[in-house]
Amino acid sequence: MRLICQMAYRLALALGVVLLVCMTAVVCLNIVSRYCFGYSFSWSEEAARYMMVWMTLIGAAMAIRKWSHFRLEFVEHKVSGRTRLVLRSIALFVALAIGLLLVWQGLVWLPLTNHQLATALQLPMSWFYAALPVAGTLIVLFSFEGLLDGLGHQTHRCSLEPPSCSPSSN
Repeated sequence: MRLICQMAYRLALALGVVLLVCMTAVVCLNIVSRYCFGYSFSWSEEAARYMMVWMTLIGAAMAIRKWSHFRLEFVEHKVSGRTRLVLRSIALFVALAIGLLLVWQGLVWLPLTNHQLATALQLPMSWFYAALPVAGTLIVLFSFEGLLDGLGHQTHRCSLEPPSCSPSSN
């Protein structure tokens, strides 16, 4: 499980970096084209928007593995280790449910959007809606990994104490 999660995380990170670079390049190209040549690419804003959607959903999944989503950290410091484990497990079960919902709804929407084309890019909208099941699968995988960690099945992740967690520990 650990190896699968590490590989999935690295793949998600690589995809996120590629999307960020491409989105930045597209936006910069359009800015230069608009202000230097008085011409704007019709597809650039749409492409940047869809890359941002993919990047955001993948980033949300990655944040679950790193335990870096918004949380009330001051509450974590005020409760006992057992209560902290229960709160963390509840959060991971909620994330797991959201991931399953994303997978389910993404798979529902893919066939419905396969014949629709994006306005400017003229690509099937299913390419963009595929971000839902992909991110949902990653969220389910990383949530399940976190739940196993909480149950003591794996000890490779950060401890429940936020200060002891370092980026190199994963």
